[in-house]
Amino acid sequence: MGLHLYGIVSPAEMGQTPVRLVRHRDVAAAVRAAADDAPGPLRDAMAAHADVLHRLAASATVLPARFGIVFPDADTLLRSLLRPQYEALSTELRRLRNTVEAALRVTYHEEVILAEVLRAQPRLRAALTGRGRRPVLDDRISLGQRIAGAIQRMKEQDARQILARLAPLCRDAALEETGMDLAVLRGSFLLDRDRLGPFDRAVDALQAEGAPRLQVGCVGPLPPYSFVRVRLGAAPAEVS
Repeated sequence: MGLHLYGIVSPAEMGQTPVRLVRHRDVAAAVRAAADDAPGPLRDAMAAHADVLHRLAASATVLPARFGIVFPDADTLLRSLLRPQYEALSTELRRLRNTVEAALRVTYHEEVILAEVLRAQPRLRAALTGRGRRPVLDDRISLGQRIAGAIQRMKEQDARQILARLAPLCRDAALEETGMDLAVLRGSFLLDRDRLGPFDRAVDALQAEGAPRLQVGCVGPLPPYSFVRVRLGAAPAEVS
């Protein structure tokens, strides 16, 4: 039949739960029978896995497992994961106790930020209009590079200001490279559960103050996907 692994939890934090717990001392694997998997698109199965993790994280600390880890039975799970990794799992649950993750994405509205750059740099605006002459290809490439450079400098400044505003509300942050697109900031923030409300209000204020220049999206609370330091799994021979 097999057991589908959702993640590792502390049994002491768990009330009624839609999943089965396989326990070892003060840690437990949250699982369900793999035979309960409904046939259908892989995307639906992955979404269902994430949905269970998010429901668990709403009230308990969860070390999330990637989708698709299935153990043959509870004995194998105990022998290959919970017992040999007990110290690491227990330490990680204590370190991340009562934390959640919030995923944040801040982007520029293209037309608004381009107009702002051209207002701030009249020479770029004049070059863009061409002053009555048709720019050659090299001129257009150079102009595009200059505009992109101006936007990049604005992105770096705005990202620093946003991070300075949010840093007091979070334990840690894992940021992604934004490259040369219009994304000002992409990243995940590790929050104490009781700081989620203040963080949400800060994000709402950021959206209200930044509109229409900034477009802000935030998803959470999530399990601390980006901050778990222990790998959940077992030897390939023991996981199907």
